[in-house]
Amino acid sequence: MQHSSKTRIMTMALLAAVGFGLGWVVVADEPTGGAIEMAPPVTESPAVDAPPPSATMTVTGTIEAVEKSLLGKVEQVRIVSPELGSFLIEPSGKGEELKELVGEQVTVVAQRKTDAQGRTTLAVERYQLEQS
Repeated sequence: MQHSSKTRIMTMALLAAVGFGLGWVVVADEPTGGAIEMAPPVTESPAVDAPPPSATMTVTGTIEAVEKSLLGKVEQVRIVSPELGSFLIEPSGKGEELKELVGEQVTVVAQRKTDAQGRTTLAVERYQLEQS
């Protein structure tokens, strides 16, 4: 099967754009004589029900140790919720107290924060130990 030169150019441009990670899409417009134009990448919109980067949220889950010192002291914890996933707890204020509750089921009310690298942490405002 023979491909037209326009098809080859379009394919090469698309491969170059993808290969170089440009994220641009090549659009061919056959009715106008095969003109090639570059369209910007489609950006993903956030989920409708996702909380904003900094929002108060309530999470119920199990406290797990994430980081320990050489002496075995818990330095960083996270809360793991079957429904919402895992969140790192900021190790200050009420979050500091959660280091003593590793393995326990807890409900926390916290400020959700997202740093420049896109990591989400929770600054705990209050918590309640759940009955097992």
